Amino acid sequence: MTNWAEKIANDLAETILDVPVYSNVDPNREYSGGETIEFNVQSVEAIPTIKSEIYYNFQLIAATRAPSFSEALELLNELHDPLQNLLDGYVASGDAAAAFISSKEMSADVRGLIEGESFYGILNFSIQEKEEA
Repeated sequence: MTNWAEKIANDLAETILDVPVYSNVDPNREYSGGETIEFNVQSVEAIPTIKSEIYYNFQLIAATRAPSFSEALELLNELHDPLQNLLDGYVASGDAAAAFISSKEMSADVRGLIEGESFYGILNFSIQEKEEA
Protein backbone atom coordinates (compact mmCIF):
# COMPACT_ATOMS: atom_id res chain seq x y z
CA MET A 1 0.00 0.00 0.00
CA THR A 2 1.44 3.35 -1.08
CA ASN A 3 1.63 6.46 1.09
CA TRP A 4 0.04 8.57 -1.66
CA ALA A 5 0.06 11.87 0.24
CA GLU A 6 3.82 11.62 0.72
CA LYS A 7 4.49 10.38 -2.83
CA ILE A 8 2.44 13.15 -4.44
CA ALA A 9 3.89 15.86 -2.20
CA ASN A 10 7.44 14.74 -3.02
CA ASP A 11 6.75 14.45 -6.75
CA LEU A 12 5.02 17.85 -6.95
CA ALA A 13 7.60 19.60 -4.77
CA GLU A 14 10.06 19.04 -7.63
CA THR A 15 7.89 21.01 -10.08
CA ILE A 16 6.36 23.66 -7.80
CA LEU A 17 9.46 25.29 -6.37
CA ASP A 18 8.12 28.59 -5.03
CA VAL A 19 5.41 27.18 -2.72
CA PRO A 20 6.07 24.83 0.25
CA VAL A 21 4.44 21.42 -0.29
CA TYR A 22 3.51 19.21 2.69
CA SER A 23 2.40 15.58 2.84
CA ASN A 24 -0.19 16.26 5.53
CA VAL A 25 -2.83 18.83 6.41
CA ASP A 26 -1.83 20.03 9.85
CA PRO A 27 -4.09 22.62 11.50
CA ASN A 28 -1.40 23.19 14.14
CA ARG A 29 1.23 24.14 11.55
CA GLU A 30 2.25 27.71 12.23
CA TYR A 31 0.84 29.94 9.53
CA SER A 32 3.19 32.72 8.47
CA GLY A 33 0.93 34.39 5.92
CA GLY A 34 2.33 32.78 2.77
CA GLU A 35 1.00 30.17 0.39
CA THR A 36 1.21 26.42 1.01
CA ILE A 37 0.05 23.22 -0.66
CA GLU A 38 -0.88 20.32 1.60
CA PHE A 39 -1.99 16.76 0.79
CA ASN A 40 -3.94 14.42 3.02
CA VAL A 41 -5.48 10.95 2.80
CA GLN A 42 -9.07 11.25 4.01
CA SER A 43 -9.95 7.55 3.85
CA VAL A 44 -8.89 4.21 2.40
CA GLU A 45 -11.30 1.43 1.48
CA ALA A 46 -10.10 -2.11 0.70
CA ILE A 47 -12.12 -3.85 -2.00
CA PRO A 48 -11.30 -7.57 -2.38
CA THR A 49 -12.07 -9.40 -5.63
CA ILE A 50 -12.91 -13.02 -6.35
CA LYS A 51 -9.44 -13.43 -7.92
CA SER A 52 -7.78 -12.75 -4.52
CA GLU A 53 -6.76 -9.26 -5.60
CA ILE A 54 -7.35 -6.23 -3.44
CA TYR A 55 -8.09 -2.76 -4.74
CA TYR A 56 -7.47 0.11 -2.35
CA ASN A 57 -9.61 3.16 -2.98
CA PHE A 58 -7.84 6.23 -1.54
CA GLN A 59 -9.83 9.42 -1.04
CA LEU A 60 -7.42 12.35 -0.83
CA ILE A 61 -7.41 16.12 -0.77
CA ALA A 62 -4.99 18.72 -2.04
CA ALA A 63 -5.37 21.90 0.01
CA THR A 64 -3.97 25.25 -1.05
CA ARG A 65 -3.68 27.86 1.67
CA ALA A 66 -3.21 31.59 1.15
CA PRO A 67 -3.99 34.91 2.87
CA SER A 68 -6.98 35.72 0.62
CA PHE A 69 -9.78 33.85 -1.12
CA SER A 70 -8.57 34.95 -4.56
CA GLU A 71 -4.95 33.89 -3.88
CA ALA A 72 -6.04 30.46 -2.60
CA LEU A 73 -8.29 29.99 -5.63
CA GLU A 74 -5.53 31.07 -8.03
CA LEU A 75 -3.08 28.63 -6.45
CA LEU A 76 -5.73 25.88 -6.58
CA ASN A 77 -6.28 26.52 -10.30
CA GLU A 78 -2.50 26.47 -10.88
CA LEU A 79 -2.25 23.15 -9.01
CA HIS A 80 -5.04 21.41 -10.94
CA ASP A 81 -3.20 20.61 -14.18
CA PRO A 82 0.14 19.52 -12.65
CA LEU A 83 -1.77 17.27 -10.21
CA GLN A 84 -3.91 15.76 -12.98
CA ASN A 85 -0.78 15.17 -15.10
CA LEU A 86 0.88 13.45 -12.15
CA LEU A 87 -2.19 11.25 -11.57
CA ASP A 88 -2.31 10.38 -15.29
CA GLY A 89 1.38 9.42 -15.07
CA TYR A 90 0.72 7.09 -12.14
CA VAL A 91 -1.98 5.32 -14.16
CA ALA A 92 0.19 5.15 -17.30
CA SER A 93 3.11 3.65 -15.34
CA GLY A 94 0.89 1.11 -13.58
CA ASP A 95 1.47 2.58 -10.11
CA ALA A 96 -2.29 3.27 -9.91
CA ALA A 97 -5.22 1.45 -11.52
CA ALA A 98 -7.23 4.70 -11.75
CA ALA A 99 -6.89 8.28 -10.56
CA PHE A 100 -9.03 11.38 -11.02
CA ILE A 101 -9.92 14.75 -9.53
CA SER A 102 -13.58 14.80 -8.51
CA SER A 103 -14.35 18.29 -7.16
CA LYS A 104 -13.09 21.71 -6.13
CA GLU A 105 -14.06 23.65 -2.97
CA MET A 106 -13.15 26.88 -1.19
CA SER A 107 -13.46 27.73 2.50
CA ALA A 108 -12.21 30.15 5.13
CA ASP A 109 -9.78 28.90 7.75
CA VAL A 110 -11.38 28.78 11.19
CA ARG A 111 -9.21 28.86 14.33
CA GLY A 112 -11.17 29.14 17.55
CA LEU A 113 -13.33 32.22 17.15
CA ILE A 114 -11.27 33.68 14.31
CA GLU A 115 -12.49 32.99 10.78
CA GLY A 116 -10.75 34.08 7.62
CA GLU A 117 -7.15 34.47 8.80
CA SER A 118 -6.44 32.51 5.64
CA PHE A 119 -8.39 30.59 3.02
CA TYR A 120 -8.26 27.03 1.73
CA GLY A 121 -8.84 25.80 -1.79
CA ILE A 122 -9.47 22.06 -1.89
CA LEU A 123 -9.24 19.53 -4.71
CA ASN A 124 -10.88 16.21 -3.83
CA PHE A 125 -9.38 13.29 -5.73
CA SER A 126 -9.25 9.50 -5.76
CA ILE A 127 -6.58 6.95 -6.48
CA GLN A 128 -7.22 3.24 -6.88
CA GLU A 129 -4.27 0.96 -6.27
CA LYS A 130 -4.28 -2.76 -7.07
CA GLU A 131 -2.44 -5.14 -4.79
CA GLU A 132 -1.90 -8.69 -5.99
CA ALA A 133 -2.25 -11.49 -3.44
